[in-house]
Amino acid sequence: MGHEQDHGDGHHLLLFPFLAQGHLIPFLNLARRLESLAQRRGSGQRRLVVTIVSTPRNVAGLRLSVPPGSSIGFAELPFSPSDHGLPPDAESTDAVPLRSFPSFYFATELLRPPFEELVAELAGREGRQNVCVLADIFLGWTAESARALGVQHRVFLTSGAYASAVTFSIWLRPPAFPRPAAPADERALHDFPDVRVRYEEFLNVVVTEDYAANPMLAYLCRMGSLHFCHSGGLVINTSEEIEPKGLHLIGKLSGLPTFAVGPLTGGRTPSSEDTA
Repeated sequence: MGHEQDHGDGHHLLLFPFLAQGHLIPFLNLARRLESLAQRRGSGQRRLVVTIVSTPRNVAGLRLSVPPGSSIGFAELPFSPSDHGLPPDAESTDAVPLRSFPSFYFATELLRPPFEELVAELAGREGRQNVCVLADIFLGWTAESARALGVQHRVFLTSGAYASAVTFSIWLRPPAFPRPAAPADERALHDFPDVRVRYEEFLNVVVTEDYAANPMLAYLCRMGSLHFCHSGGLVINTSEEIEPKGLHLIGKLSGLPTFAVGPLTGGRTPSSEDTA
């Protein structure tokens, strides 16, 4: 496990995105935003060390996306996709065949031991009160790990507040549609009675019609539930001006404090093919 950090008196924030471009990019943009804010504040504030955690190929791509001299650090977690029946370069969803997505999602849980080793090392050296994990919604086990290790934890939602609230509500408490149902049939959400979804939209969110026996949906529900039970708050890629209702809904659903930090914009990171 390779990692590089700048140590000293301050706080250490570990950013841990899911292994997909649509998640790596917002996390990188957040790191850039935090770096810019730290530069503007100068030396009067306690220093914030930001480290992005990912697998080797993703870290290589992320490094190419930051300029020389950047204070953003990186930590590599070992990952062997071929051990899970995946292509050897499948460290991001852009290199994973669609049929293998469930296997890829399940395999990311095996990042837990090296991640906990990294967090424990930092907490022991820098003090547990000075370490915070900001993790992707699809990495719910990080919230459980952070609590066990005595460090702070927050969730970063890359997809905005309203869409996340509606999606999580459908995953956790699916509305009951008749069988068979027409594509235009509508049902209200259990958590938000004023929000109605059509059957065709519902199927798109739950992946397959037989959602009760869907292992992928069960995984996603478990990840969300772990965050809601063990994390200390939601950091969301949106703003109060853009999504006041969405922020209210996601806060109500999760029961967690919400913090809007967006919108965060920027380009893609180099893919695994670019860094091969």
